[in-house]
Order: sequence, then C-alpha cells, then structure tokens
Amino acid sequence: MASDRITRLPDNVIDEILKHLPLKDVVRTSVLSREWRYKWLSVPHLNFDHDFMESLPSECPPECVISHTLLLHKGPIRKFSLEYTNSGHMVVDRWLKILKSNCIEEFSLQVWTETTLYALPSDLLSFHLLRHLQLTLVEITLPTTFRGFPELVKLSLEHVQITYDELRMFISSCPKLEWLSLHELTETFWVHDVDAPKIKYLELVGISVELAPTFNGFSLLAELRLHMVDIAPQELQRFLSKCPLLELVSIA
Repeated sequence: MASDRITRLPDNVIDEILKHLPLKDVVRTSVLSREWRYKWLSVPHLNFDHDFMESLPSECPPECVISHTLLLHKGPIRKFSLEYTNSGHMVVDRWLKILKSNCIEEFSLQVWTETTLYALPSDLLSFHLLRHLQLTLVEITLPTTFRGFPELVKLSLEHVQITYDELRMFISSCPKLEWLSLHELTETFWVHDVDAPKIKYLELVGISVELAPTFNGFSLLAELRLHMVDIAPQELQRFLSKCPLLELVSIA
C-alpha cells in the first residue's frame, strides 16, 4: 500500500522531495519502488560533498560513481557541488566537459591535492548562466576569450591562485555581482579600481588591501567583514567613509 501511494505521487512533488534530500539519500530512494528506481538520475541538484563520499562502500570508487551519475543523468542540472580529494585532475576536467552542456546556475568546487593546485579549465568559464560560484584551492588563468558571467550574483574565492589583474578583470566582468567573498588569495587585493557597482556584501579574509587616491568606494555596500586583513588605519577610515550605505561592519 505504501509503495502504491509513493508511485502515485505527481512528478513535480517527487522532484521537489528529491531536490531537498542529501544526494546519498536521494540515491537510496531507488529501492522504494520500481518506478522510483531511476528517478534519482534526474534530480537537478547534485552535491558530491564529503558526507556523500564517506557514505560510499569501499568497493565503489568516487570517480566511478560520479562519472556514472553524470553520464546517465537526464534533464538539466541547476546546482552542482563537488569536494574532491585525489592527486589526479584529469577526471575533474572530464566532469566539467560533461557539465558544459547543462544549465548550471550554482557551482561549487573544492579540490584537495598534496601537490599543485587544480588549474581551472576554460570549460567552467563558459557557464554563462551561473548565479552563484564558489571556488576553493584552484588556480585561475583567464583565457583571452573570457567574457565574464553576466548573471553572477554571488562569488566566493578561497585559497585561489590568481593575479590581481585577472581578479580585477574577473570581478569587473560580472555586472550583477552583489556578494563577494575573498579568502587568502595569493596577491594583494587592490580595491580602488575594481568595477563592482552593485556590491552589497564584501568579505575579505587574510589578504592585504591598498587604496589609491581615486578610490570612490562602494555606493551600495551594506555589509563589510574584514578578518586578518592588512590595511593601514587611515586607509580603513577612508574606505568606510566612501561607503555611505554601510549598516554592518565586522573587523577582526
């Protein structure tokens, strides 16, 4: 009887249920009934996080599971998150090539290795529908063809290797950007010539900041968080004075 009630659920209700479950639980729904066996292969949100990796049996390598899921997946993937720990980068490149044909709106990537940082391939930089982007422990080199992310609203970069000139180009090529978090980047973050007129939230952690005489501030900035930031007191005072809509400031 329970199986019949599950089977008769409308597709939109099933989709909504699956969308809010952790991926490991979504996969487990395949045993509920014959009709549910492959429904998990059409969920629009794929989160291969640490908990998912830990839930896999020892005889199921994460690389095989992720590749299998992406190759068999049906329908659009709106949200994709990956926490990957391995010395090989080529498999991540292959996954991004598969995702390239999807309508990704939220993307999070964290690659842990013992050697070099993962060099972000150009495939990700062509995801033009992105609204949220979070990158951790990667190296970014922008190709000459980079045209930015026209829909990006939220950007988080943590332990990312990128030159300041390319960071400036990256941010300036996201005209709708409202939320920006930068953690321990490899170079000084120069605020003065970053073109981000719609920024409302700015978080800087573990980096240095210098302003130029031409610094005009962030006219819409409402929340500022500075943690372990190297900035001269007079520069900080000038920074704050140039942000007229500031409501919350956190400095540690």
